[in-house]
Amino acid sequence: MPFTLRTVQPVFVSRTRLADADGKPRVRDDELEAVFNNTLCNAIRQLASLVAAADDVFGGLNVELRSITDRAAALNDRLLRVRDVVEAHDPRVVPVREYLPSVKQAVTEHAHTGGQGAAHVAHPGALWSDMTSGADPRGGGQYPPLGP
Repeated sequence: MPFTLRTVQPVFVSRTRLADADGKPRVRDDELEAVFNNTLCNAIRQLASLVAAADDVFGGLNVELRSITDRAAALNDRLLRVRDVVEAHDPRVVPVREYLPSVKQAVTEHAHTGGQGAAHVAHPGALWSDMTSGADPRGGGQYPPLGP
């Protein structure tokens, strides 16, 4: 059974006692008019209770919607910053990594011949052996040792 958050009071609008706890009548004349007045007062009390519950519900909605508005504004600011970064980005300024001359030559030959270049271009193992053989491709002999 769900937990009741709000209750509207009075529940029974038209229930009234025409007599006291001692049994004496409360109203002597016009009993139906007294019942009608009591019912009308209870209906007004019930409407006031309903208005208070509605005010609580709409107050909670207002808080949640304000939170959503703030989050949406923050997201919009982030999107504007990303847009500014993307618009300011110049792809021509991106640094390009330098390759070893043997790899650069192989890539250039491959590009100029349409992939039908030298034999060592067709075999990636040959390129790898050129790069890892220890010989300095710039013509300086051996690479210096890597340790102390």
